[in-house]
Amino acid sequence: MPDKQKAWEELIKFTADEDSVVRHWAVQELGKTFQQIPEKQKAWEDLHRLTLDEDSFLRHWAAEALGKAFQQIPEKQKAWEDLHRLAADEYGVVRLWAAEALGEAFQQIPEKQKAWEDLIKLTDDEYSGVRFWAAHALENAFQQTPGKQKAWEDLQRLTLDEDDEVRGKAREAVEKESQIPV
Repeated sequence: MPDKQKAWEELIKFTADEDSVVRHWAVQELGKTFQQIPEKQKAWEDLHRLTLDEDSFLRHWAAEALGKAFQQIPEKQKAWEDLHRLAADEYGVVRLWAAEALGEAFQQIPEKQKAWEDLIKLTDDEYSGVRFWAAHALENAFQQTPGKQKAWEDLQRLTLDEDDEVRGKAREAVEKESQIPV
């Protein structure tokens, strides 16, 4: 769009629309287009506000948007705190997207040990989709985590998880890191 400022203003307006489908679409687009938004600080404040919305599906889209936009967000500590909070959300769909976002943003997260601990906790979630995406995020985050020995032990433990998808992702991570088939 030639007028990025106007497009962003319209997008933000849609995040407050009374129609939940419109709000969900707008938040999803916010994550996809964050790097092109001219006023990153204001866009970040809007995204942060959306992570606190009472609509769980809106929070899930906000979690996804955080993962996609994390590198461009000016306040990484606060964005990390939002992801940390969303990883403990009462709704599984929000935790699922928070797990994926943690994996996408891991390299930029200021508190990598706590982020790793969040992902480990999410591998024990009652919802299998959350466990799968947490294991996937662990695979992507391994090289960036502090305390490689403990992280390696976590991955080894997950190769014995009761859920076959979690086991599979953990095995992929172990194979990737050791270059030795498990």
